[in-house]
Amino acid sequence: FTYSYTNTPTGGVNQRWDGTGSALTAADYFSAGSPAGFTPGASTLSSYHLNGDASVNVVSPAVPSGQSAACWVVTTRDGRYAYVSNTASGNLSTYGVGNGAAVLTTAIAATTGAGSGPTDMALDRNSRFLYVLNNTTIGAFRVGADGALIRVEDQPLSGVPAFATGLVAR
Repeated sequence: FTYSYTNTPTGGVNQRWDGTGSALTAADYFSAGSPAGFTPGASTLSSYHLNGDASVNVVSPAVPSGQSAACWVVTTRDGRYAYVSNTASGNLSTYGVGNGAAVLTTAIAATTGAGSGPTDMALDRNSRFLYVLNNTTIGAFRVGADGALIRVEDQPLSGVPAFATGLVAR
């Protein structure tokens, strides 16, 4: 499904999430995280350009983070930063993105705790806050002007089924 930054379904794509942990920006670039078969320390982020004829060009092939089990990718509204949740490592990585090229800026930009298993993520409509679905909490981080993540709080999940998936922020 496709949502605009106002979280309403649209025909135009501002950001799209599918079950593969990918994010599409308004500039027709997308990034995809790879858990690398859950091999410890082998997670990567790749970026691609979507051409007008629906063909795809690789921009950044498999940029490693040294983390484990990359699960989800979100990009800031301005397309400058991509965040990856590393489920087995219990942390988040930050990549800088310029002209679609991904460069690892911080391998461990934030920790979510041992055994927390961060999976799904969502940025608010202005990319000021990043929300992360963990095993027992939803973590909130403020996004700095330089892309840095500053923990705001963790809210316990209450009344949410175990292994819930999906997260949308406004």
